[in-house]
Amino acid sequence: MKIAIIRLSALGDIIVSASLVSCLTELFADIEIDWFVDERFATILKPQDRVTLRILPLKRHLKNFNIKAILKEYQELRCLSYDAVIDMQGLIKSAIIGRILKSRYYVGFDRNSIKEPFASFFYTHKVEIPYQDSIVRRNAKVLFEALKPSMSFDDFLSFALKKRKQIFTYNTQDKHKILQYLSPDKKNILFILEASMPSKTYSSKNFIQLGRGLSNGDISILLLVHRDFSKAQEIFDGLKDCIEIKIISQLDLQTIKALIDSVDLVVGGDTGITHLAWAMQKPSITLYGNTPLERFKLLGDKNIALSGNPKATYDKNDFSINKISPQQICKYIEDIL
Repeated sequence: MKIAIIRLSALGDIIVSASLVSCLTELFADIEIDWFVDERFATILKPQDRVTLRILPLKRHLKNFNIKAILKEYQELRCLSYDAVIDMQGLIKSAIIGRILKSRYYVGFDRNSIKEPFASFFYTHKVEIPYQDSIVRRNAKVLFEALKPSMSFDDFLSFALKKRKQIFTYNTQDKHKILQYLSPDKKNILFILEASMPSKTYSSKNFIQLGRGLSNGDISILLLVHRDFSKAQEIFDGLKDCIEIKIISQLDLQTIKALIDSVDLVVGGDTGITHLAWAMQKPSITLYGNTPLERFKLLGDKNIALSGNPKATYDKNDFSINKISPQQICKYIEDIL
């Protein structure tokens, strides 16, 4: 059975979807999976036995208005045929890409279950699940209904979550790159400083208070920075006299996987790198503010989700993430470590 999975972006969504795909090669002995992903996020996944990445430079071609390249991509997609195509994204662009592929069995969400209802027009089989339901259950539901494994939905979800780490592998050289940042005689805690929007990030002031609250323990803090070096420097300057602290920058996604797998705990906002800790089954504390906790929380044995606004409505000007007190986070860190 050869299937195509469409999940182009964004980083956090790909991580959640991929977490549930890891188990499929164990459940179906004959399955072969082609995963269609935007080139910007492709390195978060690695090709595995019976899992092939199909990397699409679609956004780049559209931005450059490269008609010739777009037509070439279209022709290549039209040459691919599958027993089933599954759109895990539920957007018009992902639905169109899946429709270009050759398959009589195309599964996606029904019009009442997705952000862009018109996308459901392209599917031959439609899955109903409330849009506000948990993102983990939504992703699992569309896979379950498409492939119909010989178990209940709850058993499938439980099995998939146990296997979620498998697809997030990395190379030995990636591990070697991050050893310089780790303190072997301390607990290494990674702070994720940035997210897709400012309202999803914990403030410098709160990170500094959190770090000071941890200064009595045998702890080393690592600050992961992508673009906002001034924030990293502010936190570093506020903590360097009371706790061991380092700034880490310019890591690619492969190396970040090695870093996540090597630290003892990850703390950050609702963003892809924090979700990666959950997916790799590493202890994490995810902080929510303007996004609804019940829809986005990713729970596990040592994965905590905290919210500053129980009635969040995706308001970009909602900075309630900073209502989560550093003292509360410290208490959870002590319990986890």
